[in-house]
Amino acid sequence: MGIEKLILILFGLIFIQGLFTFVQVKNYNKMIRQMKNYGMVGIGMKKGRLTPGRIILLAVDENGIVVKGLNMKGFSVFARFREIKDIGGTDLRVLKESVKQNLKYNKKGIAKPDPLLQAIEGLEKRLAS
Repeated sequence: MGIEKLILILFGLIFIQGLFTFVQVKNYNKMIRQMKNYGMVGIGMKKGRLTPGRIILLAVDENGIVVKGLNMKGFSVFARFREIKDIGGTDLRVLKESVKQNLKYNKKGIAKPDPLLQAIEGLEKRLAS
């Protein structure tokens, strides 16, 4: 009787985790739709294995001025987007230079991926076309 209960509990936990993941993906898609109301949206991601993962959403107008930024950082499906303060009104080029100055490097001297930089570079490509 003990192994059946353990298997049932395991499947229950997997189901709950899948449900929470579904809710988080719905929140992610909802936030992208909301950000599109502000302008073009750039997305940057950094997956974390032993460190928290991070997703950045940046909305810019047609002149390359940041209108709004959102940041989701965390280990679990309970992480939610929070507004990035003091980023609105910043020119994309100025923001990129600021981010590049604060990049972190690993022991081999290679820059660690920065989701904010990814979002900026994606937006620059879209603005250029």
